[in-house]
Amino acid sequence: MKQKTLDFFVDEQFIRAPHHKVVADSRGYLTARFSFGEAWRGLTKTAVFLGADGRTYHVLLTDDACEVPPRVLRPTQFFVSVFGGDRLTTDRVAVEVAASGFAAGITPPPTTPKPSRPMFIGIPPVHLMLPHFTQYSPCCQYGKRAAPVGCGSFERCQWPLGIFQPKWSVCSSIWAL
Repeated sequence: MKQKTLDFFVDEQFIRAPHHKVVADSRGYLTARFSFGEAWRGLTKTAVFLGADGRTYHVLLTDDACEVPPRVLRPTQFFVSVFGGDRLTTDRVAVEVAASGFAAGITPPPTTPKPSRPMFIGIPPVHLMLPHFTQYSPCCQYGKRAAPVGCGSFERCQWPLGIFQPKWSVCSSIWAL
């Protein structure tokens, strides 16, 4: 998965960034990349992330970059700063966080697979079909529109109101409501 990179620019003790807006609840997607001025050369650098809940997360930078901790990705914002060496520090910059559609603890329903054959257009509303299903199965026998429920013969099926379903099936009472 491709990651989104948040760029931060550090000059002396000031950190700046273009306006970043991210979405809450992502994991393993956001990377923070820092560009440092001369004062930071040769220092071991640590990014500091302050979440909306007040918790602070320290992440050691590798090649002046790190993953953004997922726990700071809560609406409405989090803050980023950096320190290095024997305590060269920066101010902090805010990153805006928009709410996501994710809900913890709720499993979404499975998606419906796409049909392998084309869907039929023009199926009447169910309330128009109910009277037909209560008395007849959707099969036709020898050219009739419908056969009695549970006729058990193999025949070409036709739905009530003349909608044709091109497949062979067994008439059965499962079609009756």
